[in-house]
Amino acid sequence: MTRKPNVTNADAAARNSPHISDDKLSGKKNKRKKQKIPLNLVYDYPVRWSNYKVLRDFVQNFYDSIGYREWNSRFRYVYNSGHLLMTAMDVSFSYEWLVPIGASTKRDGSNAYAGYFGEGFKLAALNALREYHWDVYASSSNWQIHVVKASMTVDNHTLDSLSYELERCKHSPNTTLSIYNINVPADLIESVMLSFFYPENVLFGEKIWESSQGAIYKRSKVPLPPRSHVTKEFGSAGIVFAAYQNLGSINVPLVFANHTYRNDDRDRKGLYDFDVISLIEKLVHHVDAKASAILLEYFRPRWYSYPSRKYDICSFYNIVSTLVRNLARSDADAKEFREKYPNLLVAKRIPSRDIIGKNRKSQALSWMRSASVKYRLVQQHFALLGYSVLEDECQKEGGFTLTRDADETESKYIKILEVCTLAIFGAAFFGYKELPACKIITNDEASWRGMANCFPMPANSKNEYGHKLRYRMDYIAIKKRLLCRGNFASAYSTYLHELCHVFGGDSSPNFSGALSEIIEIQLLRIEIIKALSEKWDAIDSDASA
Repeated sequence: MTRKPNVTNADAAARNSPHISDDKLSGKKNKRKKQKIPLNLVYDYPVRWSNYKVLRDFVQNFYDSIGYREWNSRFRYVYNSGHLLMTAMDVSFSYEWLVPIGASTKRDGSNAYAGYFGEGFKLAALNALREYHWDVYASSSNWQIHVVKASMTVDNHTLDSLSYELERCKHSPNTTLSIYNINVPADLIESVMLSFFYPENVLFGEKIWESSQGAIYKRSKVPLPPRSHVTKEFGSAGIVFAAYQNLGSINVPLVFANHTYRNDDRDRKGLYDFDVISLIEKLVHHVDAKASAILLEYFRPRWYSYPSRKYDICSFYNIVSTLVRNLARSDADAKEFREKYPNLLVAKRIPSRDIIGKNRKSQALSWMRSASVKYRLVQQHFALLGYSVLEDECQKEGGFTLTRDADETESKYIKILEVCTLAIFGAAFFGYKELPACKIITNDEASWRGMANCFPMPANSKNEYGHKLRYRMDYIAIKKRLLCRGNFASAYSTYLHELCHVFGGDSSPNFSGALSEIIEIQLLRIEIIKALSEKWDAIDSDASA
């Protein structure tokens, strides 16, 4: 596998480097004077790195010296016949930076890159020699070092340690790292090289946005290398770079690079889902309106996302809301977005104690589902783009179930519903001394056959069967078309359904349990229902007479 320049023979490439001698390549004994430099790094120091991490830390030293803007033009590598040669063009420094733990050439105060621990080369060299038996040479300026094992004495004990063999050589403007006896899959080398951020990275597609804070690209069609970091909760559709390194992924085909991220844990392998969300959230604060519109489309499945709890660190809510606020700053871009997505409705969060608000939202949702226009719900910040609120649109279209008092004939039918309920259950079953009033829904186009106006009850209230009484109602309402001959069963089931909301909402276990109890009780008193059903059907005759 080769990268620029197009060199196919690694030994030939090595000969072109002034710091890898012909003696090394031919196997002859090197006559040049060498100086041993002990590192005081005990050989069995308890750090075990994978071959991927070892190589990435070696490359990191080159990357930090060159920077991402010139990485593609000034870095070369050749891998062939068990030999990996890496070259940084026009980069040189003193070998002394490679001696102490904690020292680093990246000491300009900015900590701009990931290699700011200053120990990557030393620990990578230790693991390369000890774990994988690689033969490591590095050279720059007028020196070359060879990583070897040496002995050191501590309290009359002889210990193995890491050491450099230093020799002086002809000055070169370049820095090289040459690793012999390395036998790893070619795709591992490729994974390492593609794990760094630079605009020419083949994993990147079209650029969406860039600043000193970071960059966002569309994802190219080039498959993600098999050893890349993937955040398991999100899969591998997109890539996340933190401090110029690939440390995670996201479930949209985008590349996010947050250059300001800082990781103070050197042994941490990748990003968790909440890290990814936090990193992207901080990055999109800087994005302009046009780029925000593009990103919003990628996050379309999250437009109606709200945090599931008070502190939800895995919610996409803030990412979406930030992008919407960014887009709202440009009237032209916001207008273009509305034209592309005209049928969005803002569904605000309703506090659990706001029963009236929850009732209105439930009715509005029912209207929306039956509307001729196919609407899509979005979170509350979309109102900044000029979208209508769900309840307001429902009101404008006459979708709410307005009520009125029953007329004389309707009252006769309602009276039978009440008599039947009291005869079979009694008012106390529903937590009342007297049943609530029953009104008529005036909008016959409303989606519901009935509705209940609910208010919270004390938490410890129960009926005689042990069912908790969650709500009280000042009235219930049913549609007028239910109150006619032959409709007793439909009207009565709707009436009981609405009364049962004293036990909870439609999806609550307490509500379902109460309905089951009602069915059992009714089956034992079917004669009452049959008799009142006959009286129901006789009302039309009485009204005609």
